[in-house]
Amino acid sequence: MQRRRIVIGMASVVVAGGVAVAVAASLSPRVIPVHATIHLANNPGQVFAPPPADAAPKATIKQLWFTRRSFYKLPINTTVLLGLYTRPVGTAKDCGHFCSKDRSLTLHDGVYYHSYRQLAYGISGNVCPAGSTKPAWKCTDWEFFNANTGKFIEGIAPRGL
Repeated sequence: MQRRRIVIGMASVVVAGGVAVAVAASLSPRVIPVHATIHLANNPGQVFAPPPADAAPKATIKQLWFTRRSFYKLPINTTVLLGLYTRPVGTAKDCGHFCSKDRSLTLHDGVYYHSYRQLAYGISGNVCPAGSTKPAWKCTDWEFFNANTGKFIEGIAPRGL
């Protein structure tokens, strides 16, 4: 019975063509801008800040969702935040030779950054059980994607759960 439903469903998608795409597109996650700076993972300087008012990402969340949904399993009602993601690595003095040789890092005002005010989509989820008294940063799992290319930036998982 299950196999028959899958075959019939696939045939319906093929026959319906554009209708299926329109329905699927309407189920993609909604995007809202970050309204206030979010401090992440209890790591000083690692933040997700409000985007500029005129931010216009080149990659849409629908494109990201359609290309990555099978791996990331975004629920239909997921809210995705658009903001500026920043994660410092260390000061030029403390980081020294290691950071100066790493071409993927950005140097700004004497600090090396893995990401510096990068326009990004942030997807978060609560990983603590209901009624947990832990602070939000200890219960929030984040994944960040470049809002212009759709490429995965990095994820942040709470420690010690």
